[in-house]
Amino acid sequence: MMEERLHGAAHSLAIPGNYDVTSRELAREIAGLREELREAREVIAAIRSGAADALVILRNGKEMVYTLESADKPFRIFLEEMQEGAVTVDQKGLVVYANRRFAEVLGAPLESVMGSSFHDYICTADQASVQSFLRNESNHAEKIEVSLRIGHQLVPVFLTASPFVIDHSPAGKFLCIVITDLTPQKKVEAAASLDREWKNRYEAVVRASGHLLYDWNPRTDEALFGGDIERCIGYSLAEMTRSQKRWEDLIHPDDVDRFHVERARTLAIKGPFNLEYRILHRDGTIRYLQDNGFPLMDAAGNVMSVVGFRVDVTERRHDEERIRQMNVELERRVLERTAELQFANKEMEAFCYSISHDLRAPLRSIRGYSEIVLQEFGAKLDGRGEEFLKRSCESAAHMNQLLDDLLRLSVISRGELQREETDISDIAQEIISNLKSAEPSRKLKLKIGRHLKARGDARLLQIALGNLFSNSWKFTGKKPNATIEFDSIQKDGERVFMVRDNGEGFDMEWKHRLFGVFERLHAASDFPGTGIGLAIVQRVIQRHGGRIWAEGKRGEGATFYFTLPE
Repeated sequence: MMEERLHGAAHSLAIPGNYDVTSRELAREIAGLREELREAREVIAAIRSGAADALVILRNGKEMVYTLESADKPFRIFLEEMQEGAVTVDQKGLVVYANRRFAEVLGAPLESVMGSSFHDYICTADQASVQSFLRNESNHAEKIEVSLRIGHQLVPVFLTASPFVIDHSPAGKFLCIVITDLTPQKKVEAAASLDREWKNRYEAVVRASGHLLYDWNPRTDEALFGGDIERCIGYSLAEMTRSQKRWEDLIHPDDVDRFHVERARTLAIKGPFNLEYRILHRDGTIRYLQDNGFPLMDAAGNVMSVVGFRVDVTERRHDEERIRQMNVELERRVLERTAELQFANKEMEAFCYSISHDLRAPLRSIRGYSEIVLQEFGAKLDGRGEEFLKRSCESAAHMNQLLDDLLRLSVISRGELQREETDISDIAQEIISNLKSAEPSRKLKLKIGRHLKARGDARLLQIALGNLFSNSWKFTGKKPNATIEFDSIQKDGERVFMVRDNGEGFDMEWKHRLFGVFERLHAASDFPGTGIGLAIVQRVIQRHGGRIWAEGKRGEGATFYFTLPE
C-alpha cells in the first residue's frame, strides 16, 4: 500500500496540468512516504524474526494493543497455564499483555484487561507505591505487596516485576509483572498465628498450674515431657532424655516397685494410671507427685501411648501432716479438757449433794425453831422480837428457794436432752392454770396461740416457760388491766416465739444484765425473787441451740423472744 502511494505520487508529476504543484512539495511528500515504508519494513522484519510479539496502534485517539499468535508460542503456553497472574505493562501502567489467570483473578474478560491501565486494579492506599514500583528506577527486579480492588473487596497480592527494554527510547522500557494471590497464604498464616496463640496460652496455663506433662510410648519406652518440669524436678527439658528410664531413676527407691505395678495394671486393663509417689529433686529434697495418666489406643485397640500430668503435692502432704499433728494435739487436749470437765462435774455433783443435804438441814432447823418460838413463846415476846423471828423464817424460806433454783440450774446444765415434738401451747396453758389457782383473785387478759409446736425437751421447756410466765405474772401484778400474750412470728425467715406483757418493763440500757445469775433490775421489796429465773431460761434455750433476747420499756411492759431450731 505504501508502494502504491509512492507510484501514485510519481504518476501525478507526469500528468499534464499538475505543474501548479511545486516540485519541492512533492519531494517532501515522497521523502515522508519513503520513511513510512522503511518503518513498515522494519516492523514486518521484527515480526518475522520474532523480535516483536505485540503492536500498539493509535486509533481514534486511543492506543490499541495487538498480539501476534505465532510469536513465542511455547512461552505463551507457559504463561497461560501458570497459576499466577502475569502482565506486561509500560512505565505508565498500560497493560500490553495479560494472561488468562490474571483476568480470572480480576473476574473480568481478558479482552477488557488488555489495553487497560494497571492502576485501575490497585486500591487507593497503594496507588503511590505502585506508581513508584512501575517506574522501576533501579532497573532491577523488584517486589511489593499490595491489594487489588476486585468489586467491593480487596485481595492481597504479591507483585514481582522484571524490567526489559525493547529500545532506548522513553517508551521502550516495559515491566513483566507476576501477580501472586496471597489470600490462601494469609489464611494459612492466620490459622498458624491462631494456633501459635493457643499453644502459647496452653503453655502459659500449664506453667501457671505447675503441672508436668508427659507422653510415654510403651512400645519404644520413649517419653516426651512438657510443662513446668524445672520447678517440679529441678531438671530442664534438655536434660531429660527421651527414655522413660531417665524418669524412673528419679523415683524414690521405695516407690519404684509400686510405679511398675501401676504401670503394668494400666497397660493390662487399658485403664487410667493413678498413683502418688516420691521423686528425688535435683536439690536433694524429696517431693511428692500425684501422677494421673490415661492410655491412648490405636485402630486395633492396642495402647500406643500413655499421656498425663504430674502434680507436685508436696505442700499438700506437708499440710496434711501438720493437720494430723494438730488433730493429735487436739485429741490430747480434748481428753485433758474432758477429764477436767468430768472432775468439775463430780465436784458439782458433790456441791449439789452438799446443798441438798448439808445446807438444807441447818436451814430447816433455823426455820423450825423460829416457828416453834413464835408459836409457844409468841405471847411473851414484844413486837420487835416477834418481827425479828418472822424475818428469820422468811430469810430461811428465801434461802431454801434460792438453793432450789441453783439446783435446778445445775441440773439443766448437765442433763441429757430428750428431744421430741412438743405442743408448747399446752405447756403454756398448764402453767397459766397453776398460776391462776395460786392467785384466783387476779384479773388479767390472756392470749395464748394455739397449737404452737417445737422439737425439744418437754421437761426443760416447761421450766423455761414457767419462769417466763412467772415473771410476767409477777411484774403485771400492779396493773389493773394486765395482759399476758404467748405466740410466734416469722422474722428474717426464722420462727420466733414470744412472751409479752404490759407490766413493769425495764430500761433497755440494762438489757445485758437480764440473763445474769443473781442479777436484778428491780428492788426485791417491790418484786421478790432470787434473780436466777432468767438465767435458767437462757440456759435451757441455749442447750436447744436457740437464742433468746428481750425488748422492753420502763412502765410499759416487756417482750421476751426465743428460737428453737427445727
